[in-house]
Amino acid sequence: MTRFDRVETGYDPVLGFVSQRGIQRWAGQFAITPRPAQSSPIRRWEFNLLGYDLVWDLAGPLDNASLSVKPLGAQLQSGDRFELNLIRRFDGPTADFTLVPGTTIAAGEYWFDRAEFRFTGANVRPWSLGGSASTGRFYDGTRIDLSVNARVRVQPHWEFSLDLTRNDVTLPTRAFVANTVRFRGDYAYSPRLTGTLFAQYDDQSDRAAVNARLRWTTSPGSDLYVVWNSTWPTGLDRGIPWGEPLRGGLIAKYVRYLR
Repeated sequence: MTRFDRVETGYDPVLGFVSQRGIQRWAGQFAITPRPAQSSPIRRWEFNLLGYDLVWDLAGPLDNASLSVKPLGAQLQSGDRFELNLIRRFDGPTADFTLVPGTTIAAGEYWFDRAEFRFTGANVRPWSLGGSASTGRFYDGTRIDLSVNARVRVQPHWEFSLDLTRNDVTLPTRAFVANTVRFRGDYAYSPRLTGTLFAQYDDQSDRAAVNARLRWTTSPGSDLYVVWNSTWPTGLDRGIPWGEPLRGGLIAKYVRYLR
């Protein structure tokens, strides 16, 4: 599989989303997925011979790139999956940028290699666990990433998930650890009435955020959305000022399909 995209500098993505403008992208992968001929705990082997995502500026220089191989991966009969990935990345920022407050990455060209192991639990159970670990270079330093996720489905209406992520970064000028917690809850009162709550906290920005959405399909193609967003500062001596959010908003939108 391969694809090529070109996005002009003046493109206005009013009907969709693009991550970058003024670029050319060549991306794809070559993979083989053999199945064991005899009965085995392995349902399918997964080997990615090469995955690539190369992005050039329209003027010619390489902007960013990711090259990866999967020397070992498999899906078990239970539906669980595991994989080992070897990744080589490139980033060429043309201006200095702030990674976290007090830490700046200088403009330049950076190649860094990483190794990642990932386990994904099957979603056929009422619960599942997963996680990943990766290590390697990160710009002109190193980074170790650890993540754990859990999901619970309570039939017939509820589903909850919790994700914990830890990034341990060491750079020539500074070392820091960033922890992020994400929670998501979904409730389906009926196929036409659903609600979602998403909450996130990280200890680098010292902020907690909540996004809640209610969707009511009044008829096929016609939907009412009610969305609430709010963000609060954390890490304060007086605790979290729930009544004084940094910002917030309540939005309602109704889409009617006429035929």
